[in-house]
Amino acid sequence: MKKLIANKLAIATWSSTGSEQQDDYLYQKRAESSCYATYNRLTYLKNKIIEQIDAGQVTYAEMTDTIIQIVQTEHDADQSVHEQLTGEIWTPVRKGSRANTTHLSVDEIQALRDKYSTPNGDGTSTARPQLAGKIPQVDEDSDDISQEDRDAGKTSKTVIGL
Repeated sequence: MKKLIANKLAIATWSSTGSEQQDDYLYQKRAESSCYATYNRLTYLKNKIIEQIDAGQVTYAEMTDTIIQIVQTEHDADQSVHEQLTGEIWTPVRKGSRANTTHLSVDEIQALRDKYSTPNGDGTSTARPQLAGKIPQVDEDSDDISQEDRDAGKTSKTVIGL
């Protein structure tokens, strides 16, 4: 395990930008990225082994169990490297919620959505419904949310405008 940690530390600290501050940031991000990668592999494999057991694929489940043990060792090493570089124990971060405010107008948001979705023959997109009327328009100077928006389940205001 010590050799694995030493190798992973060498990989995380490989190369230099010429700036100690940038190097520290780069090394920390590499260590964080490695932790995420092995954590995601573990999550995938743990779900897969459950599916294999439920499907009666015991032989495959045994192989997957062996792989999980190897990936767990890698993940432990990644966490150790992260702790050495940051002084903190790595833990997965909950996925953040979407922003409640935007400086884009409804039309600008729709244009972005249309840019990255496949349009229909008439130029509209079926990827998601049109936004018009979906985002509450509020006075930027007011913290009040209309009763209509409360009834629709909206709990925070969205500021639209430039």
